[in-house]
Amino acid sequence: MLSTGQSIVVALVIVGTFAMLFYVPMIMKSMSDPTRGLNQEKVHEFDEKAQDFLDGYQKRLDYSNIILADTAIYFRPDMRRDAYGVFPYNEIVDYHIAYQPTTTTRSGAGGAVVGGLLFGVVGAIAGGLATRRQLNSIKELTLVVHVKNLPAFKINFIDGERTESIIKNRITEYEQLRAYLDNHGVPYTQEVLPSLP
Repeated sequence: MLSTGQSIVVALVIVGTFAMLFYVPMIMKSMSDPTRGLNQEKVHEFDEKAQDFLDGYQKRLDYSNIILADTAIYFRPDMRRDAYGVFPYNEIVDYHIAYQPTTTTRSGAGGAVVGGLLFGVVGAIAGGLATRRQLNSIKELTLVVHVKNLPAFKINFIDGERTESIIKNRITEYEQLRAYLDNHGVPYTQEVLPSLP
């Protein structure tokens, strides 16, 4: 039989565990919401108006906070951007990526995962074989979209040290966005930033 003090401790542990499992993820999600701090009624209203201009299949990218459609791209209201709206692909002047290579030490399977994400099959093979060797990696990866008469839409997919799972999700979104831009004839340029030590 537990004493009163022990019962209270057990109850607190159970309540704390419940809170950790159910409420903390919801709080973290709301804190990472890029529309946090904006008037949610206005965001919802703008989302509804935007649907009138988006035709066909739509792909939502959560981290980027954009919606890709067959005829246009919708940059949703976002605290990280100066502008938002729906833009037909033919109004996009061009886009470019800026990335900053860095040298990191990876070993074993982790090296294969990161190598594969950043450099494809060849990178995965090199990552898997290069135990305790120096591998080229990416410290920063930004995609910048230029629309006529507007500030550039900048999306920082990788901005410093990240876990492999986050890098994997960000790279997936990055590839989807690039595929839509490329498939709709948006011109592309590339910029390599100075290498980090």
